[in-house]
Amino acid sequence: MFYEYLAEEPSSSIWFDAGHLGDAYIRLGQIYGDEGNLEKAEEYYRRFLELWDQASPSVRDRVTTVEAALERLKSGPPIAD
Repeated sequence: MFYEYLAEEPSSSIWFDAGHLGDAYIRLGQIYGDEGNLEKAEEYYRRFLELWDQASPSVRDRVTTVEAALERLKSGPPIAD
């Protein structure tokens, strides 16, 4: 999977990785979450949050979105009646 390659084999350019690596982490979190692999989904969401821990206010909404996705993972799937 391309996203895993990008996440595990970043380039030597922080200017390239800064934008693309974050996107790869988010997408991997989504993919693994959809597959039910919550441990891997959480891993990649946390990696995004570490990478963007000092995000400027203009892009802070991305961090907030990932924090919300991580909280949904932690709370687990809804219980059916």
